[in-house]
Amino acid sequence: LKGTVLGLRDLVAVSGMEVEAANNLQDVFSLLGVAPERLTVALFRMSMEIEQGGASLSRMGISLEKMDGTLKNEGEAWLEFRDKVSGFTSSADRNAAIIDMFGARIGRSLIPVFALSREEFAKWLEKAKLLSPITQEMSDATMELIRAENELSGAWEGLKNQIAIGLVPSLTDLYRWLARGVI
Repeated sequence: LKGTVLGLRDLVAVSGMEVEAANNLQDVFSLLGVAPERLTVALFRMSMEIEQGGASLSRMGISLEKMDGTLKNEGEAWLEFRDKVSGFTSSADRNAAIIDMFGARIGRSLIPVFALSREEFAKWLEKAKLLSPITQEMSDATMELIRAENELSGAWEGLKNQIAIGLVPSLTDLYRWLARGVI
């Protein structure tokens, strides 16, 4: 659970999505055999697209603003882009749009996710929700556990250092005494 939550923390940070939504999307990638790390990279690239004004998205008819005038987060823009591109009838056009947005290496790895229709993708999201649900509360509690473990680890290292410092003079004398006996 700790590894999953740490991965989700990064995904939430780069996507602007809620923990549950980010977890479900990550699980869809896993179910489809696409490395979930590719999702983080794709969302980061979507973030750069938004940061640069969203020209590629605008050319596809995707607005950066929601109906209420607020800016879409990276996750929302990514999902809208995915739905739009998945509707292309030509796989060549679909692949070109994916590679244009995410680059060749990441883009090629995302093709299975974009090959699904909107309805098929929604079914995978529903399946992902059932398989390994992680809530915000679970994520928060796990992060508290991780922080407590890190604090304990730091305190333990400090104690070991204090013990070692106390033993250094005695060990130094012992090693010198042993060395004199050998020579």
